[in-house]
Amino acid sequence: MATATHEDALQRWLPRLDERLLPVLPAPRQRVDALLKKREVPLQEVARTIAADPVMSLHLLRECQRLFGRRLGGVPGNVQHCVSLLGLDKLRALLGTLQSLQGDPADPAIHPYLRAIGGSVHALAQVGAWTRYRSQPGADHLLQAALLYSAAEWSLWYFAGADMQIVDRLIRQERIPPKQAELAVFGCSRDQIAHGLGQRWKFPADVLECLDSPQLPDLGFMLRCARAAQQDPNYRLPNRDHHGHMIRSAGMTLHLGDWLARELALDWYSPGTRHCLEIAAVYLNIPLDELRGLIRDCALAISHDWTVPGVVAPAANLIWPVQPRRPRRLKLRQLPAAVSKLRATAAKTPAPEPVRPPAPQAAPIAQKAPAPPPRPTPIGIANDHLPPELDRDRILNAPLPPVAPADTSHRHAGFRSAGHKQTFERFLRDLQDPKRAGSDQDAVRAVVDQLLACTELSRVVAILYQRQADQVETLYAAGCDNHPGLQRLTVYLQPVNLFTHLLKQPASVWISPDRPNPMNALVPGALKRAGQASEFFIMSVFDHRGPFGLFYADRGPGGQTALSNPEYAAFKAACTACSKLLIARGKQGNGR
Repeated sequence: MATATHEDALQRWLPRLDERLLPVLPAPRQRVDALLKKREVPLQEVARTIAADPVMSLHLLRECQRLFGRRLGGVPGNVQHCVSLLGLDKLRALLGTLQSLQGDPADPAIHPYLRAIGGSVHALAQVGAWTRYRSQPGADHLLQAALLYSAAEWSLWYFAGADMQIVDRLIRQERIPPKQAELAVFGCSRDQIAHGLGQRWKFPADVLECLDSPQLPDLGFMLRCARAAQQDPNYRLPNRDHHGHMIRSAGMTLHLGDWLARELALDWYSPGTRHCLEIAAVYLNIPLDELRGLIRDCALAISHDWTVPGVVAPAANLIWPVQPRRPRRLKLRQLPAAVSKLRATAAKTPAPEPVRPPAPQAAPIAQKAPAPPPRPTPIGIANDHLPPELDRDRILNAPLPPVAPADTSHRHAGFRSAGHKQTFERFLRDLQDPKRAGSDQDAVRAVVDQLLACTELSRVVAILYQRQADQVETLYAAGCDNHPGLQRLTVYLQPVNLFTHLLKQPASVWISPDRPNPMNALVPGALKRAGQASEFFIMSVFDHRGPFGLFYADRGPGGQTALSNPEYAAFKAACTACSKLLIARGKQGNGR
């Protein structure tokens, strides 16, 4: 159930979206007008032309529901039924109230609206194709609900394009789930707006029930069912999930189709597309390969019919290769600040001015072309207007102006100088030789000394893992003469703390107040008291037998100077090289 904040947002958006009619596509509107001007009007062809424009179909359905909803006890079955109910006179009157979309399809104010209509056409086609594989209760209600669900998105793109641009950026670039992005920007989700519009337009409860997304089954539960169906061909989907929500519902089909259309618009081979296909296959009870062929054939058919200029067809991305996975970049608590920043950026960017048509010009009067302006004589060539001292020889033999020295500070970022960086890189290359003299502990001490001497780190500590005592203690500390706590640091691995997790597998962590991380709460109290630093690096090192120890580095107590990415990269490179050396020496029998 929506909270009070969501109710306030709905009351703010619903009147704005309800009172203004959406513009229809120009090409279907022109074909319908041409058909209605004929003496013998073929109603079936008129209905087929109106169905090619989902926006016109929505207006037709809304008018029929307003006039005949109570008499029919539901909704009309399809567009042809609506045309036959209205008749020619009422159909002409309805079309007279609709405006065609004007402007260039590439206009930033129009293109997203057309793109949203294209995505809705794709979703509607996928839902319609699934009905032949699974007997859906109330298939007509399902398709009408899908049209109503798409109407909310069209209205938001047309009447609130700036806010929808923010939502689209959060979904595409930050990989935020659509519902969370809509709640962060509008205060309410798209299915809530569609539900409110359906109530205002007097749609029956069977249609509104399909829009009720809070009653849908859990996504993780559906993914587990999909995995079980892939392993067992005789697996059957249960009727309810572990929360008691119904699985086999018309709303599930609607939201699966919309989710699939969204994912396919981004990438045909993404993990989100794969998960959606797996869930749809187990829900429709058909093989996964057959479902893949079905959605491709459906997308190709829609792309053949969808000929709106400047809008990418649904099957356009089929030719692109598999893209790398893009993880979510913003946490849920960071969304309000990100939305405020995007709103401020959009407010500073002026909207592009519409291109004005050129004014009609009178017939040109024949006249002579203006003579080109005289070119000035280049300096250095004989010219009576130049002073005698500006001759050609003096200009050519003049000394070159001084050139400012190039800024090379970025070439050794994180190091004390460019020479120290070269020394550090040479040390890492020498560290790759497993036959180097000395013990493993000597190699660890050399890594500590090089990190302190070449980088801008102030304190570096090597911590040795004591397997029998189940603890770690300091092996060698550099730059810690005034900090005896780090020189004699001892931390037990029970109870579980940061060191316990790092010694399970090779891993590094950057602890900082500016970098939220669940590991920040696991820092041992002994390390906090000994180091007195709020920001530091720590990484585990392994040999051929398992965990060997850890490396610790910071910029001194108090955190007056922040650590940087180049320093973190150098620290990890040194620790990784040391770990490889220990493993190689252990395999050759030279370790420990």
